[in-house]
Amino acid sequence: VACKTKANTTRAGEFRCPTVLAINTITNNIYVSDPINNRVQVFNSSCEHLFTITDHMKFPSGISCYGDYLYVTQFNNHAISVYSTDGSYIRSVGREGNKQLQFKCPLGICVSDYTKLVYVCDRDNGRVQILNLKLSFHSFISGLIKPVDVKVVRHEVLEIYILDRKNPCLHVYNYKYQLIREYISFGNEYCQIINSFHFCVDADLNILMTDSSACRVVIFNKERKVVQQFGVNGNNLGEFSNPRGIAIDADGKIVIASQNSNFSIQFF
Repeated sequence: VACKTKANTTRAGEFRCPTVLAINTITNNIYVSDPINNRVQVFNSSCEHLFTITDHMKFPSGISCYGDYLYVTQFNNHAISVYSTDGSYIRSVGREGNKQLQFKCPLGICVSDYTKLVYVCDRDNGRVQILNLKLSFHSFISGLIKPVDVKVVRHEVLEIYILDRKNPCLHVYNYKYQLIREYISFGNEYCQIINSFHFCVDADLNILMTDSSACRVVIFNKERKVVQQFGVNGNNLGEFSNPRGIAIDADGKIVIASQNSNFSIQFF
């Protein structure tokens, strides 16, 4: 563990409920949503606070970096906003509804370097809405229950991973948005995922998933076998309370946001 921040305040560099995070692969800066404080906080890889983004923020619940831009889901505004990575507000789109460019409680977001598209978990509409980089409508992936996180991965082929709150279930789609496989139950009887909102995928296509109820991180390979798990409930370094956001930085470190009594960002 490299470092952590801990607090329950509105002061810069401290949190009330850190939820999701994204890594800028150019600068290795870490963007962390602090939704109860209606802001995104930015840290360097040494966990030093750099600046805070508050403009047009209303319960930010998803973050994705793309080049010099930051895409954020606004859960309470039912909208998607774009910022420069220095925090300058650029534009927003969306309002509450179930039509194109309308959302109902958007959560996870992923901007793909490969497709140049923006994938948004439109949770209470049971779909992932796909936009272009300027936030015009592109298409839907429908038939979901409560999608909460999404990642676009390219190894031998391009695949779209969507975490649904049913069970939980991880759906995998091809580039034509056709369902190709599902992970309905993760692990084995000794390591079942209980309660997950966030995941990431590493270069070997291992799935790293936070398990909020069990206060741990579980790593699965492509065959759903448990490769590793770590973390216990607690307030010390290397321990979690309600771990949520997870990402891998440019140096290969796993970065995790956890809530409740821990209020921390930790590096492994």
